Amino acid sequence: MESNWVKDRDPTDEEVLDAGDVGFIVCASGERGSWILDHATIMGDCFFEDGKWYISGIHDDKLKVLGWMLPPIWS
Repeated sequence: MESNWVKDRDPTDEEVLDAGDVGFIVCASGERGSWILDHATIMGDCFFEDGKWYISGIHDDKLKVLGWMLPPIWS
């Protein structure tokens, strides 16, 4: 993964606020039902709340977040 990924900690409350409605860019692996992720990078509908990652609004312990970053600031 590129060096701009955050890999060693969960986002802070301030970073969660910064992500806002857009969500985070997340690199994840694992499976959720028939959907299998293998280090896929996905943006939007990925958020961190109450100490858990949610991808497309669903938390699943089989999904592992390998890294995350805040969305870009569009000018």
